[in-house]
Amino acid sequence: MKRRTYMYLSCGIVLLMMSMQYFVFAEENKPAASSTTSSTTKTEIPAAEPIPATSPTTNTLKIGVLAKSGTEEGVKMWTGLANYLTIKVPSHTFEITPLAFNEVHLAVRRRAIDFILINPKFYTELETLYGLGRIATLNNKLTQGRTHSMFGSVIFSNSSRKELRNYQDLKSRSFMAVDRLSFGGWQMALCELKHHQIEPSKFFSGISFGRTHDAVVYAVRDGLVDAGTVRTDTLERMAEEGKIKLEDFFILNARQYNDFPLFLSTELYPEWSFARTPKVPDKLATQVSIALMQMPPDDPAAVSSKSAGWVVPHNYQKVEDCVKELGTEGEMSLGGVKLGDFSSDNLILSYWCWIIVTLLVLILGIMVIMRD
Repeated sequence: MKRRTYMYLSCGIVLLMMSMQYFVFAEENKPAASSTTSSTTKTEIPAAEPIPATSPTTNTLKIGVLAKSGTEEGVKMWTGLANYLTIKVPSHTFEITPLAFNEVHLAVRRRAIDFILINPKFYTELETLYGLGRIATLNNKLTQGRTHSMFGSVIFSNSSRKELRNYQDLKSRSFMAVDRLSFGGWQMALCELKHHQIEPSKFFSGISFGRTHDAVVYAVRDGLVDAGTVRTDTLERMAEEGKIKLEDFFILNARQYNDFPLFLSTELYPEWSFARTPKVPDKLATQVSIALMQMPPDDPAAVSSKSAGWVVPHNYQKVEDCVKELGTEGEMSLGGVKLGDFSSDNLILSYWCWIIVTLLVLILGIMVIMRD
């Protein structure tokens, strides 16, 4: 009887391990993963799905937007842009489709959107994988009426923590970023730390992800973590909105550029890109591009998005260099399981069968033990 018990338990453990491997394999091969690979491994990326017969001829065009501050805030910020393009581009209606970090690749691969507004790291991936073409680069509105089409990342601690004043002070401390796929909210800082010979997975006592930039700021302010990173302009905007006080934070490795007035810890990279998907005709893409370039800084669309309009597309080589330098570290893994993996409902839906079989075997083994 004991032999049978051991057999059931062994089978349950084996099935559980296999399920875990499938979870990890699924995440590593999702389209939302980085296209950068190491010299010894290669991730197969699914090809774009066929274009639906009705997509190119529909008058309603969808603009996918990376909702870095959440779905509601994303729609609020960019609906003005959709309204502006609806007025400027005849015979077409534009709509905003907010996308979470792990939905960006899937939306493009499934051809569920026509245009997309994303961070530069996502753009360089999607350009290579699915043939996106950049139309314009965001011109961000900064403090004191200044504008800039470049941005960076801020690494910061609570100003009351006098013992945390440089990167080395963060050794064995807790750290929070926005999302492992966030360029300004994680990967810029990751590249910066690497320049200082710091391996985050070994250096910090723990790394967590707040999912939004505001959440990271609050976590550092409230002492939930020792330090964190967000994109430039986050702290200043939150202070203007009365959410925080700037004196509550200390900027680590503070940098200064003559024409960049915001807190900064890293190098500067091109701002977000507005891009077309392959199914958008050249004529329509040209109309949208011209409309974006003609948007005045005081247009309601620019005001609601806290920007100053758009500029001609930047060169994103600097972004590609950072991504290549990070390699697979941009998709940081601890013990083979990536941080934040188990927040995905899609994984549970996709592998419910393995989960149920594993639980049944374990329950059967427990029943045999109790009967003995």
